[in-house]
Amino acid sequence: MGFYRFTIPTIVLTVLMRTAPALAIPIDQIPNPRHQNAWVSDVSNVISSDRERQLNQMLDDLEKKTTIEMAIVTIPDAMPYANCKELTTDLFNRWRIGKKTNNGFLTVLCMKERRVEQEIGYGLQAKLPDTLLHQIQQDKMVPAFKQGDYAGGLAADTFALIKVIEGTPHPQRSSNSFMLWIVVTFMIVIILVILFSGSRSSNRSRSSNRSRDCESDDLFIRDDSFSRDNSNGSSFSGDSSFGGGSSGGGGSGSDW
Repeated sequence: MGFYRFTIPTIVLTVLMRTAPALAIPIDQIPNPRHQNAWVSDVSNVISSDRERQLNQMLDDLEKKTTIEMAIVTIPDAMPYANCKELTTDLFNRWRIGKKTNNGFLTVLCMKERRVEQEIGYGLQAKLPDTLLHQIQQDKMVPAFKQGDYAGGLAADTFALIKVIEGTPHPQRSSNSFMLWIVVTFMIVIILVILFSGSRSSNRSRSSNRSRDCESDDLFIRDDSFSRDNSNGSSFSGDSSFGGGSSGGGGSGSDW
């Protein structure tokens, strides 16, 4: 009996310790890095101390040069949110990342979901459109994350974003799949235009026929119906040491 009294609690404790990294963390318990004069909140402990210092220095220099506030967060699980995107948007607005010009940027790694989300304020959307964010994610973060190099992927992505902000264009992909996507999109637009035009012509024809039918009816009945038709027709506050910005609803995400 003594053996079991010792072994069972030990097994339970071991299981809890091993599953602890996958447990959800309430959003109000995610440490705000600005309270420590930093920009990175590595809750999942996937970034080495040296890399974290490097990232914080890069982001601190960026803020001093441009006033742009860019934060990075890693969390074990998006729960209780439905997905990583919802959590990222809520966290962005809770912390109020960015200045009053809404030039904030937030990167969140949801480890259990194997998903990265980036949320952006209106003030940065012209420089960092969603399509560009997704391309940089695919180029810099996803390959590194698949190898387990989360710190390296975040550093490469951050460096690429800063270069774009400074005015250096990110290399564009030229692939057959991209050209095929353009052709297919163009064909879909043409088909929709043709269908819409045909529908309008058909509606005009039916309307013309109804008008001719009405002319053969009693004038007063027609006028009364017209009057009825006309009468029917008329008839985040939160925990923040950031600059007070808000999300513009833009951004992008990628799985790895």
